[in-house]
Amino acid sequence: MIRSRRDRIRLLVCAALLVPLGVGTKRYAGPLADWVHNSAGGFLYVMFWVFLVLGLAPRLRPGPVSAGVFVVTSALEFLQLWQPPILSAVRSTFVGDALLGSTFAASDFLYYAGGCVSAYWVSRHASEPW
Repeated sequence: MIRSRRDRIRLLVCAALLVPLGVGTKRYAGPLADWVHNSAGGFLYVMFWVFLVLGLAPRLRPGPVSAGVFVVTSALEFLQLWQPPILSAVRSTFVGDALLGSTFAASDFLYYAGGCVSAYWVSRHASEPW
Protein backbone atom coordinates (compact mmCIF):
# COMPACT_ATOMS: atom_id res chain seq x y z
CA MET A 1 0.00 0.00 0.00
CA ILE A 2 1.55 3.29 -1.07
CA ARG A 3 0.48 6.12 1.19
CA SER A 4 0.28 9.77 0.27
CA ARG A 5 2.71 12.20 1.83
CA ARG A 6 -0.14 13.56 3.97
CA ASP A 7 -1.01 10.08 5.29
CA ARG A 8 2.62 9.39 6.15
CA ILE A 9 2.92 12.70 7.97
CA ARG A 10 -0.24 11.94 9.94
CA LEU A 11 1.11 8.56 11.00
CA LEU A 12 4.48 10.04 11.98
CA VAL A 13 2.73 12.81 13.94
CA CYS A 14 0.72 10.14 15.77
CA ALA A 15 3.97 8.31 16.56
CA ALA A 16 5.61 11.54 17.75
CA LEU A 17 2.65 12.38 20.00
CA LEU A 18 2.86 8.95 21.60
CA VAL A 19 6.46 9.51 22.75
CA PRO A 20 5.65 12.05 25.50
CA LEU A 21 2.53 10.07 26.43
CA GLY A 22 4.58 6.89 26.77
CA VAL A 23 7.29 8.63 28.79
CA GLY A 24 4.52 10.12 30.90
CA THR A 25 3.22 6.65 31.75
CA LYS A 26 6.67 5.75 33.10
CA ARG A 27 6.81 8.93 35.21
CA TYR A 28 3.16 8.98 36.34
CA ALA A 29 2.63 8.85 40.12
CA GLY A 30 -1.12 9.41 40.57
CA PRO A 31 -4.08 7.06 41.03
CA LEU A 32 -3.63 3.64 39.40
CA ALA A 33 0.07 4.40 38.93
CA ASP A 34 1.04 0.71 38.73
CA TRP A 35 -1.50 0.06 35.97
CA VAL A 36 -0.56 3.23 34.05
CA HIS A 37 3.16 2.52 34.38
CA ASN A 38 2.98 -1.14 33.38
CA SER A 39 -0.10 -1.66 31.22
CA ALA A 40 -1.15 1.62 29.60
CA GLY A 41 2.45 2.13 28.53
CA GLY A 42 2.44 -1.20 26.67
CA PHE A 43 -0.71 -0.21 24.79
CA LEU A 44 0.91 3.06 23.66
CA TYR A 45 4.26 1.36 22.98
CA VAL A 46 2.88 -0.95 20.29
CA MET A 47 0.84 1.85 18.73
CA PHE A 48 4.01 3.94 18.43
CA TRP A 49 5.87 1.18 16.59
CA VAL A 50 2.99 0.49 14.19
CA PHE A 51 2.69 4.19 13.30
CA LEU A 52 6.44 4.62 12.95
CA VAL A 53 6.89 1.62 10.66
CA LEU A 54 3.90 2.57 8.49
CA GLY A 55 5.01 6.19 8.33
CA LEU A 56 8.52 5.24 7.25
CA ALA A 57 7.60 2.33 4.97
CA PRO A 58 4.59 3.48 2.93
CA ARG A 59 4.38 0.30 0.84
CA LEU A 60 3.64 -1.90 3.84
CA ARG A 61 0.07 -2.76 4.80
CA PRO A 62 -1.31 -2.02 8.27
CA GLY A 63 -2.42 -5.61 8.99
CA PRO A 64 0.93 -7.33 8.59
CA VAL A 65 2.75 -4.46 10.31
CA SER A 66 0.39 -4.61 13.30
CA ALA A 67 0.77 -8.38 13.49
CA GLY A 68 4.55 -8.09 13.23
CA VAL A 69 4.71 -5.51 15.99
CA PHE A 70 2.58 -7.78 18.17
CA VAL A 71 4.93 -10.71 17.56
CA VAL A 72 8.06 -8.65 18.29
CA THR A 73 6.66 -7.04 21.45
CA SER A 74 5.45 -10.46 22.62
CA ALA A 75 8.95 -11.85 22.08
CA LEU A 76 10.35 -8.94 24.10
CA GLU A 77 7.87 -9.76 26.85
CA PHE A 78 9.09 -13.36 26.96
CA LEU A 79 12.67 -12.07 26.91
CA GLN A 80 11.92 -10.47 30.28
CA LEU A 81 11.95 -13.96 31.77
CA TRP A 82 15.64 -14.13 30.94
CA GLN A 83 17.78 -12.03 33.28
CA PRO A 84 21.46 -12.25 32.23
CA PRO A 85 23.72 -9.54 33.68
CA ILE A 86 24.02 -7.63 30.40
CA LEU A 87 20.25 -7.36 29.94
CA SER A 88 19.78 -6.49 33.59
CA ALA A 89 22.29 -3.67 33.17
CA VAL A 90 20.44 -2.36 30.10
CA ARG A 91 17.09 -2.67 31.85
CA SER A 92 18.37 -0.69 34.84
CA THR A 93 18.39 2.45 32.66
CA PHE A 94 15.25 4.41 31.86
CA VAL A 95 15.60 3.87 28.11
CA GLY A 96 16.42 0.17 28.53
CA ASP A 97 13.41 -0.36 30.78
CA ALA A 98 11.16 1.61 28.43
CA LEU A 99 12.26 -0.34 25.35
CA LEU A 100 12.80 -3.84 26.78
CA GLY A 101 10.72 -3.87 29.95
CA SER A 102 11.90 -5.55 33.09
CA THR A 103 9.21 -7.84 34.49
CA PHE A 104 7.21 -10.49 32.64
CA ALA A 105 3.44 -10.12 32.93
CA ALA A 106 1.13 -12.34 30.88
CA SER A 107 -1.57 -9.66 31.06
CA ASP A 108 0.62 -7.40 28.89
CA PHE A 109 -0.27 -9.46 25.84
CA LEU A 110 -3.84 -8.16 26.10
CA TYR A 111 -2.60 -4.55 26.05
CA TYR A 112 -0.25 -5.27 23.16
CA ALA A 113 -3.12 -6.78 21.19
CA GLY A 114 -5.39 -3.85 22.01
CA GLY A 115 -2.73 -1.35 20.98
CA CYS A 116 -2.06 -3.18 17.71
CA VAL A 117 -5.76 -3.37 16.86
CA SER A 118 -6.21 0.32 17.70
CA ALA A 119 -3.17 1.33 15.64
CA TYR A 120 -4.41 -0.82 12.76
CA TRP A 121 -7.79 0.93 12.84
CA VAL A 122 -6.27 4.42 13.03
CA SER A 123 -3.78 3.67 10.24
CA ARG A 124 -6.56 2.33 7.99
CA HIS A 125 -8.38 5.65 8.46
CA ALA A 126 -5.32 7.92 8.17
CA SER A 127 -6.31 8.99 4.68
CA GLU A 128 -9.75 10.20 5.76
CA PRO A 129 -10.21 13.91 6.53
CA TRP A 130 -9.51 14.81 10.15
